[in-house]
Parts: sequence; C-alpha cells; structure tokens
Amino acid sequence: MAKVRITALSAARELVGWSTREVEFNGEFVRDLLNQVDAANGSKLYQVITENDQIKNGLFLILNGRRMECSDVLELELNQDDHIVVMEVMKIVGGG
Repeated sequence: MAKVRITALSAARELVGWSTREVEFNGEFVRDLLNQVDAANGSKLYQVITENDQIKNGLFLILNGRRMECSDVLELELNQDDHIVVMEVMKIVGGG
C-alpha cells in the first residue's frame, strides 16, 4: 500500500467536491489511484476527471511539482508520499 496526497485546485476542486485528500491505496499507477478515490458526488475520481481514458480537456496533473503532459499519464507509477495536483488549464485574458 502506498500513501499519496491528492490536491484539487480551482475548477477541479468544484468537480471533485474537496480540496485535499491523503489516501492509502492498493495499486501502482495513477489510474489505480483515481479508480479508488471517491469524489464528493459518490462517483470515482477517475469518472470525474477523465474522458475516453484520457484526462479531460482543460485539466492536467502535476506529480511532485512537475506537470505531466504525456498521453500515458494514467500509467505513471506512484510511490510512497507522492503528491498529485489536479487543476484546470489557466486561461490568460488580456485587455487594454
């Protein structure tokens, strides 16, 4: 079992219904973790933040301070005390 901390920021926090969870999970990969953690609405985190087996457009994951942009992010191995942040892509608005 590995203990991992998950933080949801901004719009992702609204999707999952909480901001931080520390969980112990059975598994090795990001996919395993997301399939074991509940969102506030009772569905699994995997169902809330993925679509067609990929992280939903407009969201991304940060693992231990590094943005994960690879297409196989769900297959990344997790280790004891890893920290995952789920957040939305920030849109920069300019004006004059």
